[in-house]
Amino acid sequence: MDLARSESDNHRLILENERRRQQIAHQQSARNYQMMLVMLLLSALLLLGITTHRLHRSSRRLYRLASFDQLTGLANRHALQERLQALWQREGPLSLIIIDIDHFKQINDQHGHGAGDVAIARLGQVLGEWAPDRELIGRWGGEEFLVAIPLPAQDCWHLAEQLRQRVATEREPGRPVMTISLGVAGREDPHETLTQLIHRADMAMYQAKRQGRNQTVLAAPPQTVVSLSRSLA
Repeated sequence: MDLARSESDNHRLILENERRRQQIAHQQSARNYQMMLVMLLLSALLLLGITTHRLHRSSRRLYRLASFDQLTGLANRHALQERLQALWQREGPLSLIIIDIDHFKQINDQHGHGAGDVAIARLGQVLGEWAPDRELIGRWGGEEFLVAIPLPAQDCWHLAEQLRQRVATEREPGRPVMTISLGVAGREDPHETLTQLIHRADMAMYQAKRQGRNQTVLAAPPQTVVSLSRSLA
């Protein structure tokens, strides 16, 4: 009788130990599974962070490509047009300066296209240092730049003339002397459009070219430009 009871107790102990072993194994398996899930989650978060960083970096790069000129680092024509449209909606004085490098073709022909790129980049640097607001300057195209300043045309002309003199007096060994021609036009007629204002500044710049280059010309009033256009038609 005692032997049978002892065997029964031993059997129960064996079963109890087996249940505990299985329970411990199950708990360990659950902990391993949880740890694996945590590791997977951390890996996913890390991958998401890396992907987000790369997307953000790519987005910034695309924005720069779409908005900034790669040679000068200034706003390109598209970005400048958008900013001009926003500025045009505000009240108050507004003047534009269109700047063109003199004898640019000659610089390219005599010194190579690399010298032309250097001249454009150098003028962009000077403009960035000179302009009252870098947001309103940019490369308009080729060797042309445009600056928008919320000042009357006469005040803007004086600033433009200071810029012209600064560029004309710069001397760097091994680089060709560079001069610029500038046209200045200010908003005067409430019926004038932004396109017409840009056109007047452009015409003033070409007048500076015709008069011998290395000059700053203040554009004629809108009515005068219209009259001249009709007389030339």
